[in-house]
Amino acid sequence: MNKFCNKCATEFEITKDDFKFYEVMKVPAPTLCPLCRMQRKMSFRNERNLYKRKCDFSGREILSVYPTTIAMTRMI
Repeated sequence: MNKFCNKCATEFEITKDDFKFYEVMKVPAPTLCPLCRMQRKMSFRNERNLYKRKCDFSGREILSVYPTTIAMTRMI
């Protein structure tokens, strides 16, 4: 099934398998094209605010996208 994006009016396809998946997950079918959905997701990323902080692992001074109020721990 072809739909038109609510934001940019680009035509995009939603397959029958996709519709089955949406029904199983009980979510509505997308109203935005894949590119507009990706742009919306990426808009929540923090790439503009950098914080000077001490690395919780090494103790060295670093630039981070996380403020000093958030503790960073080693994940290995």
